[in-house]
Amino acid sequence: KPEDISGNPYVQYGTEAEPIIRSLFALNHKDLRVKYTPDNMWLNDDYPFAHASLDGWLEDNAGNRGVLEIKTGSIMSKAQAEKWNGRIPDNYYCQVLWYMMVTDATFAWISALLTERKHTGEEVQVIREYNIYRDQEIENEISFLAEEGESFWRSMKEKTQPSLILPKI
Repeated sequence: KPEDISGNPYVQYGTEAEPIIRSLFALNHKDLRVKYTPDNMWLNDDYPFAHASLDGWLEDNAGNRGVLEIKTGSIMSKAQAEKWNGRIPDNYYCQVLWYMMVTDATFAWISALLTERKHTGEEVQVIREYNIYRDQEIENEISFLAEEGESFWRSMKEKTQPSLILPKI
């Protein structure tokens, strides 16, 4: 049974901050309509092994659909800073591509409220935003995730040990 982490202060903070960050995102992106329904679950018949629970879904002025992923976190070390340095951390990047796959979204945004410890010991909060648009490179990465997800799901259905090492792209 998975450990219940709902009482973890960091989890509670993230849960309580999410609607505030979503509202701030909407305020800063008037060109997008931001929507949200609590306890949502998106499914796609093309990917019966996959689902997505969105922090928000977006629509641009052309009617294109996007996903919004909200993160909170702390950057207290050089290694943690490197994960966010001009890029999306790999685990969040894969999560957002997966959500784009499930929802057939054209684009995605990540809005992250991060607490950073400066070299002086002072802690400051910053919001970092990243956007992803579905182009051929993103489409290839989504296809790779879909293939690996389906392979894993097949292993689960057949009750066989899944591959623990992903092939190199």
